Amino acid sequence: MVAETEPKIVANGYYNDILLKVASFKVIHAHSPSFLVTQYTRMKLPGKLCTRAYAQTVTQLTDDIRQQMHAPVHKRRIAMSKLLFDLLVIQQGEYSLAHDTFALLTSTEFLDLPQDAAELVVTYANFAHTGYQQIARAFLPASFLISANRPLEAHRFLINSDQHCPFRAQTLRYLHQDLSQVQEIDSWDSIIHLIQAGQGIALLPDYLMARDDLMRTTPHQRFKIPYATFVRSASSLYESVTT
Repeated sequence: MVAETEPKIVANGYYNDILLKVASFKVIHAHSPSFLVTQYTRMKLPGKLCTRAYAQTVTQLTDDIRQQMHAPVHKRRIAMSKLLFDLLVIQQGEYSLAHDTFALLTSTEFLDLPQDAAELVVTYANFAHTGYQQIARAFLPASFLISANRPLEAHRFLINSDQHCPFRAQTLRYLHQDLSQVQEIDSWDSIIHLIQAGQGIALLPDYLMARDDLMRTTPHQRFKIPYATFVRSASSLYESVTT
């Protein structure tokens, strides 16, 4: 039986000048994720050093690089009201689809939002969660809108079936709580489609006029729906990490 002999790298007659240690590396993505640039610094290694150790070092570095390249990118979790999402994200681009994930919630769902459900909350709901701190407040201009292209076939007011929706509440105040003129619908998209088809009137954000070919029922009747932005508080974040 022949004993296995480990091949050695020899420099200057022995092993003292073998230069191996990796000080830093950079990964450059240029048409291919496998295009790597590695920077080395010199280090004298004592004792006997073989190609097996070198191979193990390179393998470990390759694994480290691969893990960094494929590590999941953290995206900020945002809970937002539907009509604000269409304006702030889709139209104005104030929040990034590439860097944020969105949960579109009803006003009622915001009342029971779990403490760790989102890092940022943007809503016109009556949100008062102790784990979040308000950082901004603004107003969403709104009006009673009808179709700009179709005659109004049904003089009824369409409201969201969400009991805590501020658009619903404002409409009912305007009608003095007269439910005989009201039709409840559980979807904003369905309400907008019905308005476009001339099937009713609804209190909606003004930005929908240009997007969906809508117009005001009366030019001078305007409303302001308040909304706010909340950030998850540091104490709340600490509690979720430690529990």
